[in-house]
Amino acid sequence: MSIGHRRLEGWEVTLVVLLGLGTLALGLFRLTAYPAPWFDEGWYLQIARNLAHYGQYATLSSEGFRYDDTALAVAPTLYLPIALVFRLAGVGLLQARLAMVAGLLVAVAVFYLTARSVHGFPIAAAAAYLFLLQMEDDPFTSTVYMGRQVMAEVPALLFFLLGSLLWFRALRGPRRRWGEIAAGLLFGLAMVTKLQYVFFIPPALLLTALLARVLWKRSLWKPALISLACGLGLLLLWYGILRLIVGPENFASLLTGLSTASSPQVRVFSLARLGESARFLLRSHFLLFALPGLLYGLVTAVRRGPEETPTLFLGLFILAGLGWYVLASIGWPRYTYPFLALGNLFTARLLYDIGDRFARPARNVRALAVLLILLILPLAQFRLIARDLLSPPDSGFAPFTRYIQTQVPPGRVIETWEWEVTFVDEAHRYHIPPTSLLNRLIAHVYFGAPYAPEEYDFQEADPDYVVVGRFARWTNLYPQEFLEQDCRLVVTMGEYQLFEVMAQ
Repeated sequence: MSIGHRRLEGWEVTLVVLLGLGTLALGLFRLTAYPAPWFDEGWYLQIARNLAHYGQYATLSSEGFRYDDTALAVAPTLYLPIALVFRLAGVGLLQARLAMVAGLLVAVAVFYLTARSVHGFPIAAAAAYLFLLQMEDDPFTSTVYMGRQVMAEVPALLFFLLGSLLWFRALRGPRRRWGEIAAGLLFGLAMVTKLQYVFFIPPALLLTALLARVLWKRSLWKPALISLACGLGLLLLWYGILRLIVGPENFASLLTGLSTASSPQVRVFSLARLGESARFLLRSHFLLFALPGLLYGLVTAVRRGPEETPTLFLGLFILAGLGWYVLASIGWPRYTYPFLALGNLFTARLLYDIGDRFARPARNVRALAVLLILLILPLAQFRLIARDLLSPPDSGFAPFTRYIQTQVPPGRVIETWEWEVTFVDEAHRYHIPPTSLLNRLIAHVYFGAPYAPEEYDFQEADPDYVVVGRFARWTNLYPQEFLEQDCRLVVTMGEYQLFEVMAQ
């Protein structure tokens, strides 16, 4: 082994250690304060709490457990570990988010290993740095922001990266069948965690096999189909298990609700939303760096031949995902997260080649300039995350939930969709609107679909209090005239308001 090679290994170890320490620092600092807990995170946390405390895979409302909630169909890979943490360490936001930060650290490591297996050390180090820090104007496109909260985006991407890493190795190894099966099962876990991956993984596998055959005369149909069959088989197995858990009737209602929920969110065609989605990408860094990198990577892959199969697969995954985002999704920026995150690999490769492979930057002006661009590139937008980490906006979550637990008599019924309030409080009974109402409200807010407040008569649940937070304010869930005429404002803390329903 040469001295130069030893130095390269030393640099790699140093950079990997710094990457790990940076991930932990960015993940752990003021973990419970930022981001502020919100309704989707609280939804997931309540399911995990119900598993831990009651042994029920269900959501809980004042009328009892709900086994037909659409959130039950996805992310059991998220609920189960959090439930285990709750059993061992008690229910709390800190415990849950610590588990997520551990997953974030693993995701960064696996991204690095995947990039290294495709392009080697220097590109992997640059790509992992961008993966951790790069983001767009919306914080939901940030790996740090997503990895600090209980959401399924980072775990789903982790499973996809693990599956990709095993699939690439299987294509090169002698015992490829076991690798293809294992990769397929991990792809299946990605689809179980985030059902939208069904729209990206199968097209990427099949198109990779097709183009490898057309361009390079390489047959990848068997490995692609084996992995695809294993992935879809695992997804079907999960739904079979779910049917046993919730029962046939609840399962049928759950599937109906899941289909209805997907219509305004992941299976929609709207010219207005298409324009918004396209504009988001057009004003993003993706257009300036990742898209040229993606095109450069794909063209280079076609020219170099079969050894570039991993580049082709990842590029097709990104193209399939972004095509779906623009053409058939509601256009929420967080739906772009996995594709923008993976795009950093292509950005790093482009900069590496432009920068003369980062050779002797002290003497090579071009290499030095590109390295400076690489270092500065993510900081322009990440300063928004850094600002909020240093001085988190006060949502009022902690004092508000403490106020309810200490000042509201136990056993009272509280009406709300702010799920994050419900999972930390077992002394009160929370009535949650039906999930079907959520779908109608989303369609109303984003597409102007007809909706009248009288469609949901929450007073049928006979609530004693109403909690108004981010979701209720966004959708005007509870009519303002009712809150003003039939309720008494008890307290306002941050973005939360507690109203007492006056006796009629």
